[in-house]
Amino acid sequence: MPFLETPRSRVNRIAILVSLAVFAFPCVGDSPAKKITIFGYRTCKTWTKDRAKSVGGGFPNSIGKSFDETWLVGFMSGVNAATSTYFDNPLRSIDSTIIFDWMDKYCDAHPNRDVSDGGIELFNKLVDLSKKPPAHELKSDAQKSP
Repeated sequence: MPFLETPRSRVNRIAILVSLAVFAFPCVGDSPAKKITIFGYRTCKTWTKDRAKSVGGGFPNSIGKSFDETWLVGFMSGVNAATSTYFDNPLRSIDSTIIFDWMDKYCDAHPNRDVSDGGIELFNKLVDLSKKPPAHELKSDAQKSP
């Protein structure tokens, strides 16, 4: 019996192909700071412009902002999944609102950078934070010292 394609299976297949394209991170070059290919990347200038344009509300004005936000959480989720062998889910302690607010500040400070640069910087900060013991453990360790 031939494979019957339903509209839903076609949408699922397209979604999988788009996800694979977005989350492909092939390394290129031999430099210590490896370059990676990122599909659909966003610049900080675009991020800031789209965020400002969406302030007026309404559907046409929010399309760019929605795309930027969706791209960023997909990128961050992809980095989290790709590094799950090495790190214990650094994104577990935050939500998308925190990511967006952080990126607003990052792009204001670095308008010529890419959103992926900010996403990687945020991810690295979260990795560093996840390696530190909670404050209550630090305090109890300090109390144990002579």
